[in-house]
Amino acid sequence: RRRHDNEDEDSEAEVEDAGEAGGRGAMAVLGGALTDPTVVFTVGVVLVPLVFVEDGAAAMRYLGTPMMLASLALLALVVGVTHYGGKTVQVGATERRIAFWFLMNGVYFNLFLDVVSGQFQLMDEMSRQYYKVEPRYALGLLSPAGAPVFMTSMLELFFQAPFGILTYFAIHRGLPHRHLAAFFVSVLHATGVWYFYIPEALSGFPHLGGWPQSPEEGLSFDRLLFFWFGFWFCGILWIVIPYLIARRSWREIAVAVSEYERSARRKHKQI
Repeated sequence: RRRHDNEDEDSEAEVEDAGEAGGRGAMAVLGGALTDPTVVFTVGVVLVPLVFVEDGAAAMRYLGTPMMLASLALLALVVGVTHYGGKTVQVGATERRIAFWFLMNGVYFNLFLDVVSGQFQLMDEMSRQYYKVEPRYALGLLSPAGAPVFMTSMLELFFQAPFGILTYFAIHRGLPHRHLAAFFVSVLHATGVWYFYIPEALSGFPHLGGWPQSPEEGLSFDRLLFFWFGFWFCGILWIVIPYLIARRSWREIAVAVSEYERSARRKHKQI
């Protein structure tokens, strides 16, 4: 009986430890988010449409759209389940930033921004600005120019967003497949850039007004925001960062496979 009592006490201790660890992990996430580059970038992107609204009422209408509230709810759910639903592991600064990258992509860029706002036009002022960044959203699946954009949105909706969220979860839980998931999603990000951005660039930007015809046009507010930032900067960003993450994960996977093979050979020799 004493053995069973001890086991019960150990179980309770483990539950308490898991809860305390989850609380500390969640607080660390909240603290780290304030200075994380991806989180700051995401907040900036979400707030950009406020520059274009007519008045305070329009601003509140944008911030209170059902899809905006749904994005916050999903974000809270993912963080809560990850950090309060079980034991988490301590992660270094690099892994924490990689986790934030996948979290912001999974909830915002690959879901509520590109798909909900851009493709489905369900986020008020953000949706109107998305049409300026990428008019091909309005062309639809049956248009030769709109088909790559629509299919990229479906890639984001059904693969990039859910697997990005799962990668965030895997990193903070220390799951063995976290590097495989990070590599997989990073390749999907690069694939999305290939189909979304490259055809428009190769055809001379016919849906974005072509190349700027003068320095004045190139440095105008709309061109700086929608052409140079929305198309070029973001397109390059979603190639460079996935490449760096994929390279890091590839090395980790290669090391793990190499160690497993060495261990298997040693066991075989002993037999």
